[in-house]
Amino acid sequence: MKPFAPIVPLNVPCKCCGSSSGLYGVVDFNKNCESAKNRFPLPVAGIPIYYHRCPACGLIFTVAFDEFTPEDFAAHIYNESYTLVDPDYAEARPASVARMIQRAFGLTPTIRILDYGGGNGLLAERLRVVGFAHVETYDPFTPDYSRRPEAKFDLVTAFETFEHVPDPLALIDTMVELL
Repeated sequence: MKPFAPIVPLNVPCKCCGSSSGLYGVVDFNKNCESAKNRFPLPVAGIPIYYHRCPACGLIFTVAFDEFTPEDFAAHIYNESYTLVDPDYAEARPASVARMIQRAFGLTPTIRILDYGGGNGLLAERLRVVGFAHVETYDPFTPDYSRRPEAKFDLVTAFETFEHVPDPLALIDTMVELL
């Protein structure tokens, strides 16, 4: 495993627009969505994660994981504790997103959909259940879905994905290639 990024300079280029982005704050590595609900499923790790905020586009980001390999992400983020810090990942989010897509697109059985960053594949499963015939999941960090599709798609979704990648512009390029 590569170490977490050291304390970073006060200003770094924004990952979206390149503007100089100042230090915005610092949180413990184990801070998570549940902390806002006054639930603390993981103990304090003692690893500071520094965030920057872009004054031009407003993006809040960290460079702490930019050197992580897929194995590092699997060991330290997308592991057996992930559902403790994001319980909606397992069932609630895929169900609500499937309803949203169905409302937005109606039932268009021939539309080819790719759920990019789809984790457990449940959104694709939910969409197939409501009648979308061609739905696939691609998630580079989930072994069951880590093979990049060769097909092209009419719709590529990416829910709860952009904040998990070191290079959001590369993610957009990849998604466009799949359209």
